[in-house]
Amino acid sequence: MSQSLQHIPIMERSDLIALLAVCFAALSALYARWAVNQARRANVIAVFSELKPRRLSAFASMKDFFHFCSTYTTMMSLHMVQGTSNLSAKIETFKWEIERHGPLDMPEVDNLINNGLRKANQLRRLLNRLAGPNAKPVEAQFASAEDNCDAIIEWFALQEEGLRNVFDPYLKNP
Repeated sequence: MSQSLQHIPIMERSDLIALLAVCFAALSALYARWAVNQARRANVIAVFSELKPRRLSAFASMKDFFHFCSTYTTMMSLHMVQGTSNLSAKIETFKWEIERHGPLDMPEVDNLINNGLRKANQLRRLLNRLAGPNAKPVEAQFASAEDNCDAIIEWFALQEEGLRNVFDPYLKNP
């Protein structure tokens, strides 16, 4: 038995140092990976924190604009506004507000903004047509300009109602 123990090589001091160096290198690699993951998470949180106030402000601007457009014909009938000059001014103000917010990194919202501006301009054209002799709808699928106008107003009301659902994914903590 003593003879078999004599054949087991004893670890040299240099071998022990090399083994410890390998262990420390593996621990360093694990720590570096953890640090990179934490840095990525911190970056996501920083971007979210920077965008959230601008996104909330854009939400408020869109809600106000959609409400204004959905109630414009009512305001006209109550003589709160006359003609389409107030609508044109509101469209320009809304464009300026949205540009002021800068890039929001929300493709669905960008599409909704573009559709809202397009629909608001259609509403303005329809209201001008209804006030004049050529009261034809802007979209061919409607029988009258009034029907076309009602459909646009309804679109704005539905979008205003569902606006929170569009913004929710972008306002939740990452």
